[in-house]
Amino acid sequence: MYSFTSKYSFIFYLSVLLSLTFSCSKEIETIDKYQVIEGKTMGTYYRVTYKDSLNRDFFNEVDSILIAINDDVSTYIPSSTISRFNQSERTYSVPVSATHFIENFKYAQLVANLSTQMFDPTVGPLINYWGFGYTGRKPVTKVDSAKVDSLLKFVGLKNIEWVEKNDSVLFTKKFPGVELDFGGIAQGYAIDVLAAFLDKKGVKNYLVDLGGEFSAKNKNAKEAFWQVGINIPKEDAEVNAIQTIFSLVNETISTSGNYRNFHEVNGVKYSHTLNPYTGFPEKNTLLSVSVFGPKCTMADGLATACMAMGFDKAQLLLEYLPDYEGYFIYSKPDGQIGTHYTSALKAGIDKLKTVK
Repeated sequence: MYSFTSKYSFIFYLSVLLSLTFSCSKEIETIDKYQVIEGKTMGTYYRVTYKDSLNRDFFNEVDSILIAINDDVSTYIPSSTISRFNQSERTYSVPVSATHFIENFKYAQLVANLSTQMFDPTVGPLINYWGFGYTGRKPVTKVDSAKVDSLLKFVGLKNIEWVEKNDSVLFTKKFPGVELDFGGIAQGYAIDVLAAFLDKKGVKNYLVDLGGEFSAKNKNAKEAFWQVGINIPKEDAEVNAIQTIFSLVNETISTSGNYRNFHEVNGVKYSHTLNPYTGFPEKNTLLSVSVFGPKCTMADGLATACMAMGFDKAQLLLEYLPDYEGYFIYSKPDGQIGTHYTSALKAGIDKLKTVK
């Protein structure tokens, strides 16, 4: 379900989104009174574009927030909360101050329940086996079905019990070797935290972009709604090859796809999206899924779940959820690319422009 690429961060979902409207020079920032702060985190970039009447520079605060999140949920940091949990034998007491870990766990559990466990934060051992995890990006040279089967006993939130106490949350594993991995949800969570920070500061217009996942509020420097583009989901497509453009109206978007992040073993391609029931990379017709909604944490997790569920079940899931909508790109039987919008998204088609 997830992939890892950086020693110092936990996840880089190869993004299939590009921001199309952010200011990109000092001159534009000065004239339009929009500021841009950017840096690196979670194995990718972050870019926050905002208009502040007080002309405040939030770089240090934004950077500190992202460092704190990593210190809780990065499997690449041995001393992080999640790493200490993964290294524990049976029980681990998480202090309530580890807010980011606890919140990621709760959101992951919610998305798991909504998706009939097709989103599962305990697939870490399988991710490492298939060469997409924190143990290093290295494809398996020979698929060992028996090994995969042996790892499945560690998969499933049924293997973790948790109890909230006054100043901590006690997590208990059913087996040593059970691990958590928030790679399919934490990037969206970080976006929500940054958006909440800007809201608290009174910023009325912003676009938070973290590795191609977004949270948008109000208008950009051109007094238009922020726009983002979704890539053409083909291995050989240019990074800036756009399939569709969406305007974001005070909402978030997260996209997940398989078409660039895979290993090839003996001529067979294995994607980073894992099926928690079989232990194998999922194979279906979905090429990418973009999920819109009020919380990027949820959108991120749902996009990951949809890729594992396949088109039919995924579109039913998003039709069922009132606050979240989906845009699907899939492969037709004749090899051509097809697209599908959930009904509410299609009803609001006036905010969508297709690039031909």
